Amino acid sequence: YDESVRQWKEGEDESINANCKPPSNDGDTNLSILTWNVLSDIYSGIDTDENGTGGHHSRWSLLAEAINGQSPDIVALQEATPDFAEQLLSIDWIRKEYASSIAPCDNSAVDPLGQILLYKRSSVLAGELYACIDGGRWRALSATFRCETDLVICANVHLPADKPAIHAGEKISRQHARRRELSAIVGHMQREETQLRRDASQRVDGHIILGDFNCGALELEDGVFAGGGYFKDVWCDVRGTAGEDSGFTFDPKTNPRSAKSSTLVAGSVSARRIDRTYLNTSSSLEPISSEVLRGVSESVALPPSDHYGVLARFASGRTQARNGPSSTGVALYDQSKYNAWAAITPPSKDYMVAIILDSAEMERIKSVYDPDSTL
Repeated sequence: YDESVRQWKEGEDESINANCKPPSNDGDTNLSILTWNVLSDIYSGIDTDENGTGGHHSRWSLLAEAINGQSPDIVALQEATPDFAEQLLSIDWIRKEYASSIAPCDNSAVDPLGQILLYKRSSVLAGELYACIDGGRWRALSATFRCETDLVICANVHLPADKPAIHAGEKISRQHARRRELSAIVGHMQREETQLRRDASQRVDGHIILGDFNCGALELEDGVFAGGGYFKDVWCDVRGTAGEDSGFTFDPKTNPRSAKSSTLVAGSVSARRIDRTYLNTSSSLEPISSEVLRGVSESVALPPSDHYGVLARFASGRTQARNGPSSTGVALYDQSKYNAWAAITPPSKDYMVAIILDSAEMERIKSVYDPDSTL
């Protein structure tokens, strides 16, 4: 992409060289990943500060500064809009240090809102980018990354929130919708791992799912997804059993923006830890830290979003580099154009899988279940 003319230019496909050495991160094999719901600009009354000044451009600048202060290898952002994407990708150090899942000239992937993945050019190489599309919206992004010695599949999710109570009625639970989308992205991770192992003899070192889950441990720690299932909560893995009672990322008591958005949207004032990072239990990566980023300082009193960010760091499980995805560009593959979420999801005892056939030959449809998968 040539920023001077704001156009893509034809160049050599770097993905053909699967054996090239990834960018160096100066010998530090730790992997750092940040997730942050940036608070979209579609809601009024939340952007301004306590004095009624400022706006979303001002607070997004503060959020970018907070990201720059941590310099994570991978950044997962939720509730991004075209306006946010344009501002983010116009920042000089962002363009210089990070590659993005969306092109600066095309913000349609986050219209009206969606997710963005940033990855550091100096330490990360990207393979395939995969979008889960539901009703025209990008509900989740998954990408294969090679970070020095480790090959990881990382998914940025923004699961549906419960619908607020209307006229003193009961709120509508979106639990089944959340599990449907979560199952879809897990199913893709399993399929991508199978393809890497079959086509390139690569073993995935870690599957990481992070983002805004819009729910807590009671729903996620069910013994299937987590809590003895396929994934573990990085925050609690690092901090022990006391972790669930801390690390709130949506807290109306400490974040005035959360207080405003909870009144306008959810109608709830309880503090919750809904922004999370999960790692598959069989991963060779070792979580070494997890912290909440508020984006405030002595000079910045009001957080840039109604959510706090979460930064997790992992120690490498390998000591030698090996082959893996080597392209610095990203190929995009749509998950579904017709809401066929269940089409790639392995069956379980709790869910009946429906497959939607759209002008596809029966002979071409194969089972995606892989008994040898690490998931």
